[in-house]
Amino acid sequence: MSKFTDSKRFKSIFVDLSVLSIIGILTSIPYFIYTDFKLIYYYNFEMAFLNSLFFCKDIFGGQSIGKRIFKLRVINSKINTDGDKVNVLALSSFRLILRNLFVYMWPIEIILLVYQDKRLGDVIIQTKVVSFENKGTGIVVNDIIKNLLIFILVFTINLLIIFSALFLLS
Repeated sequence: MSKFTDSKRFKSIFVDLSVLSIIGILTSIPYFIYTDFKLIYYYNFEMAFLNSLFFCKDIFGGQSIGKRIFKLRVINSKINTDGDKVNVLALSSFRLILRNLFVYMWPIEIILLVYQDKRLGDVIIQTKVVSFENKGTGIVVNDIIKNLLIFILVFTINLLIIFSALFLLS
């Protein structure tokens, strides 16, 4: 096995994708109950919601659910790590979202992860994932409000893209 498949990073990605899959299944229940053509609009909202969740998964202090469980964090790759102490300059939410946009180039992402333990988003946005011990650093209410507003913005942009595509295709 490669270093990546043995790593906490692989396990955290698995957890993140599992959580997104469960949310996707739960939000798809109306398709199994109703067979109305108007559900195509609901489907577009669902896709925009899931895309937004994925893009914004790391905006709470550089940690997704999987990264929190496995004590990992996304940091600026130009920062040095000193043993357990990580000197972190907070990454902007914008950089963390941009980092996750590269998942659409998943074949390249997989190759880089397996051979270099970095994603394409890490290379281009200059980030890296490191072990990080959460020592009493809770999430502040201001961060929750700020990140909720960022999520709403990303969700709105996703909706505009999806509905623009539908409009252009019809």
